[in-house]
Order: sequence, then structure tokens, then C-alpha cells
Amino acid sequence: MPDPNRRQRAVSFIIKSRTDRRRFFPAPLFSEPAWDMLLKLYGAAIEQRALSISALAKAADVGPSTAARWITALEQQGLVRRGTMRGTETVSLSQKGWFAMDSYFENMSSGMI
Repeated sequence: MPDPNRRQRAVSFIIKSRTDRRRFFPAPLFSEPAWDMLLKLYGAAIEQRALSISALAKAADVGPSTAARWITALEQQGLVRRGTMRGTETVSLSQKGWFAMDSYFENMSSGMI
């Protein structure tokens, strides 16, 4: 069983490093909303929670309509699923999305973390 604390630290490190890039380079050079969303969703999945669309939009530094388009694209790939919690539309990784992200971090950790 993978160490969830180790995975969470890795996710947090990558998210922070992606945010820190904006201090040195123009943000449009690194616009990858889908990847930012997947990272945030993986971190949330480790903590066994779903995220609202607005939280994903903020994580990806995009507006709500752009976030909705990317969520739809990720949903069409089978990587995320939508739900509702206390009247708020949520998004979480699907089983396929979890497996892909966890496999990615397992592969990455075998070489550097």
C-alpha cells in the first residue's frame, strides 16, 4: 500500500513548485489547467474528499467556465466524476483517474522522492 503521507507531500511539492514558477515566468507559458486540476484532485483523493468546481477553478487559476470545460474534458476521458455534496456540485477522481495519478506518482517516486 502506498504511503499516503509521502504521496501528499509529493503532490503538495509539485503544486507549490508550479505556483512558484509564476514568480519568475509569465503564467501563460505554463497554462495546463487539466494537470493542475488532476494534481489538486489527487491530493484531495488522498484525504478522501471531493472538491467543488470553484475550488478546482482556483487551483487551476482559471475562471469557472474554463474550469467547467476542462472538467467536462477530463470526465469524457473517464478521469473524473461529478457528484453533489450538501447542494454543491463536486468533482473527484474516478477509479481510472486515481489509478493513473497513483501510478504516475509511484513511477516518479521510484526515481526521486
